Amino acid sequence: MWTLHFQYCNGVIVRNTHVFNANNGSIEAPNGDGIDVHSSRNVYVHDSIFDVGDDALCCKSGADFLGREVGIPTRDVVFERVEVRNGHGLTLGSEASGGMINITFSTPSHLRSEVRT
Repeated sequence: MWTLHFQYCNGVIVRNTHVFNANNGSIEAPNGDGIDVHSSRNVYVHDSIFDVGDDALCCKSGADFLGREVGIPTRDVVFERVEVRNGHGLTLGSEASGGMINITFSTPSHLRSEVRT
């Protein structure tokens, strides 16, 4: 499940947000993404916390043939001052057939984060 999913959007701002997908014995969201930016542009995510069971921050642009046919890349996305407590920091894909342009991830060194492609 994807907690926040923006598809075909322009001008999205996510700020001061805490996304928590529990993954323990009583509540399980083992594949719970925090935010998925899908074939969107001009997205700014900042000053937020993600504590999830899978991809904390994810950019997508369509899968396989359909992603190439629609051909809308994810572009001009900035993740800034984002804390990832659990989950994969930044994931580009697995659905990326439409392409990605200008994805920026910046966070102060005192915040725990991981970048994985």
